[in-house]
Amino acid sequence: MNFSVSLIIFISLFFNINILFPSPLIYLSEGDTINVVSDIEISENFEEESDINKLILSGVESWHRAGRNDMVLYKEPGTHLWTRFDILNDTETEREVFIKIKEFVLDQVNCYIIYNKNNIIHFKSGIKKPLNEKIIKTVDSIFPIELKKGEKVSVYIDVKADIFTAFYISIYTTNGIFDHLIKHNFLIGIFFGCVIFMGVLCISILYYMKDYTYIYYLGFLFSDSIFQFTRVLLGIYFIYPENPQWNIAIWYSSHVISFMFATLFFRRFLNLKLYNASLDRITHYLSYIILLFLPLPYIFNENTFYIALGVGFLYTIMVFISSIYVYGMGFKPAKYFFMAWGFLIAGVIASTIATKNNFIREYASMFGSILQMIFIVFAILSKTNRIQKEKDQISLEISGIRKELNLAQKIQLSLLPERPPKLKGCDIGSYYLPMKEIGGDFFDFYEKDEKSFSCLVADVSGHGPAAALIASMLKVSFSSTSDLYDQPLKALLKMNQSLLGNLGKKFVTAVYAYIDLKEKVLRYSSAGHPAIIVQRRSEQKIIYMEPKGQFLGWFEDIKLREYTFNIMPGDRILLYTDGLIEAFNEKHEMFDYDHLEEALVKYTSLSAEGISYFLGFHVKEWVGFTRDFEDDITLVTVDIQ
Repeated sequence: MNFSVSLIIFISLFFNINILFPSPLIYLSEGDTINVVSDIEISENFEEESDINKLILSGVESWHRAGRNDMVLYKEPGTHLWTRFDILNDTETEREVFIKIKEFVLDQVNCYIIYNKNNIIHFKSGIKKPLNEKIIKTVDSIFPIELKKGEKVSVYIDVKADIFTAFYISIYTTNGIFDHLIKHNFLIGIFFGCVIFMGVLCISILYYMKDYTYIYYLGFLFSDSIFQFTRVLLGIYFIYPENPQWNIAIWYSSHVISFMFATLFFRRFLNLKLYNASLDRITHYLSYIILLFLPLPYIFNENTFYIALGVGFLYTIMVFISSIYVYGMGFKPAKYFFMAWGFLIAGVIASTIATKNNFIREYASMFGSILQMIFIVFAILSKTNRIQKEKDQISLEISGIRKELNLAQKIQLSLLPERPPKLKGCDIGSYYLPMKEIGGDFFDFYEKDEKSFSCLVADVSGHGPAAALIASMLKVSFSSTSDLYDQPLKALLKMNQSLLGNLGKKFVTAVYAYIDLKEKVLRYSSAGHPAIIVQRRSEQKIIYMEPKGQFLGWFEDIKLREYTFNIMPGDRILLYTDGLIEAFNEKHEMFDYDHLEEALVKYTSLSAEGISYFLGFHVKEWVGFTRDFEDDITLVTVDIQ
């Protein structure tokens, strides 16, 4: 401090001359925490820090009362704003007090404390001052003062910032500052505890329900946590104490990004696309438009912060109004949603409005965020409960459908032969595996006498109940051809007439085979069905009989042909549907005829029943026991003896 200032103060105090014009007086007996803004004087008439000389000598006209407002408004970015007041220890004991200035965007803070006996102490602080250079290593500007009983000091505070702002000044006793810090740390602990809980909840829902809506809420939680972390200046304390100037940029960026995630989350959570497609599109575009505000402070000046924050607040109101709209449309979880965002809006408003309670002003936004998270939990639980009820209802319906399908399966299986016929001179085996509970394949036998029989193998196009119903119709159609059991061509033509016009968009492929064991003759006709395979084991060769013909059920005059093939003892005849050869494995490789021939040659000694079941098992193995089939499989094997 320069000599002239010291001399002035010494003369005024020693000779009791009122050179220092009287300042507003603060009494420590008012309590452990005193908000002094309304009791101070401010001046914008002094620009430089060195003007402390003029300040001490300035007349009353240079100062004016702060007024009823409990915050000091900083309206001229880049200039110095001075405040002054006196503190009197009117208590019965020596007291230590602390002057606290909330310095969120105050670049420079100088505090001059003028004692008796020519003693002036100068403290420096500010948001851009590294933490280890402050008198008390806290994120706010805190200056200690020791006062003896009856002692009075004068306090001059000089602040400077690059943007419009407002700040408040409080005086705490030792008990008051500890009480303040305990409340501060407690609330921060609650907030970040809620953030961790919500993060775990969202990750759990994301994992178990595969609802990717909650990725957006995780993004909101993360960005809003950074916003609150920087707002209470913890970033400076824990992460970048040597670079406090980063705090404003991180605070602003995280706040803007939180608006984006909040908008993306609410449009997905509220199913806006279902209730109002236009509103859904608007919010989708707006969620990304907000990002255009990110570079504004760096392109123009830092005061454009407030434009983005104002727009973001309008976004929050839009979320609130949209929640009410969706609730009115019948989406009940939305009531907790608009309550959540309502508390957030209330917290922001409370932290903005000047109030005599600095604690509410400082922490209202955090309170609003905590309540928002609590009610978002209620909204999530309400939506989860709604989804669970819908799932339960669907499960009941599926259970009913399964019962119906099981009954249909039993009925369909009852329409198939319980076992193949047993005839002298041949061994017959069969295998049937529907893709689902019910299938579109059908096979049946007609036994005329001990030396001859006929067999039909058919495949309805498509799958599911419709194909199964048509397959059931084939039972009646086949039974109607009993008088034509030894005439495959005429039997298929008759079946075509009975099916004509009753299949909708579906059709039927079929092969009708008549085997005379006495004459050793195979007579057959095919309606667009895969080739009959004859394995002549005596000659170790495989014969494919590929008759041509049109499928059944669509055309009245279809062209079919009847063929005759001489069989001999040892021959193995296979009638099947295309599901046997067109089965695909996980590499999308088809089972095909090559693998079928390989199995037939390798296990030629198996019985007809044995080879039928082995081929079925082999196809299952090929596809994969845990994978679904893409088609039904039917196989009839006849070994001639």
